[in-house]
Amino acid sequence: MELEEFERYATIDQASRRREARPEVGNSERERETVSLSDIFPEIISLEEDEDSVNLMIYGAPGTGKTVLGGSADRVLFLAPEDDGTISAKRQKSTAKKWPGLNNFEDWAEAINRIAEDIEIIADSFDWLVIDSITHLQRLTMRQILEDAMEDNPDRDPDIPQMQDWQKYQNMFLRFVQMVNDLPINVLWTALVRSEEDEEGEDFLVPDIQGKGYQMALTVASYMTSFGYLEVEEKPIKKNGEYVLDENGDRKTRAVRTIVWRDTGKIRGKDRTDVLAPYTRNVTLQQIDDLIQGRITRDDLSPKRAAKKVAQKAESDTKAPAKRSPAKKAAPKRTSRKPEEPTETLKIDADDNETIEKVEEASSDDN
Repeated sequence: MELEEFERYATIDQASRRREARPEVGNSERERETVSLSDIFPEIISLEEDEDSVNLMIYGAPGTGKTVLGGSADRVLFLAPEDDGTISAKRQKSTAKKWPGLNNFEDWAEAINRIAEDIEIIADSFDWLVIDSITHLQRLTMRQILEDAMEDNPDRDPDIPQMQDWQKYQNMFLRFVQMVNDLPINVLWTALVRSEEDEEGEDFLVPDIQGKGYQMALTVASYMTSFGYLEVEEKPIKKNGEYVLDENGDRKTRAVRTIVWRDTGKIRGKDRTDVLAPYTRNVTLQQIDDLIQGRITRDDLSPKRAAKKVAQKAESDTKAPAKRSPAKKAAPKRTSRKPEEPTETLKIDADDNETIEKVEEASSDDN
């Protein structure tokens, strides 16, 4: 059978099977009313019924806390190509588990295939798969391609990719990322960061994923529900308006980890969940999950704001209603017009000011 005939046959065969599965609809108005959309198209569901998992990517410099963040949820399975990469999470008392021995791309492919085959068991035990890191995984992918090419041509250089190797790498790597993201479980990818230059000569930060300049990095990022840049800054500790000093008289500091979930020009990021942007500070993966699922709000992440709201509500609930003063008699009419009372000026709440200052601070830091 010729290819065109086969394609035509396949199209007709698929259409006939759909008609056979479709319930009979009568000609009368009464018979038509008894058939619903779900009878004819059972595949169509409401958005509320759709149990989508999320795919996140965090990128940043080494030592900023990406792995610690990955291990900070209750039910996490690490897939880490670097055997010692999860030590930092272990030292932070993470309860995560790990799939060891992922030393080459074939190990990765086997692990993901096994997870896909028994995804119900995996999903019952874990809420998150953490790939730590995608930067190292892409190198394993290219190494696998070069080793396969060496088998076909032992005389070629084993460490320098040729043009056809890059094309195969891109297709192979993107297909792998899509396969992982298609699993019905939340996935967090970590990545290193690198600086690129746009067409106007401006520097900006992207995940460190090689291929076609920075296009490969942006393509992988487009596969994610949200992705953001993680940076850490040491800030002095204050108590009652005064700096806290150590035994040597130096100011004590604490690490403030900020994830920027939006595109600032210098930083590439996005947030499809509408609850993470513009940024989050010192959050755990469990808190990110709770935010996305609606179990907490952003106010719950700020103890001061949450406590103030509770206090304001308690005060308004206990405050007695004000007594009305007796009505006064109307004053006699005057020929001159009384000046109008000044209107009340709109005041910005202190918490709103704090929020505005934080957003402006984040924007100025980005630029």
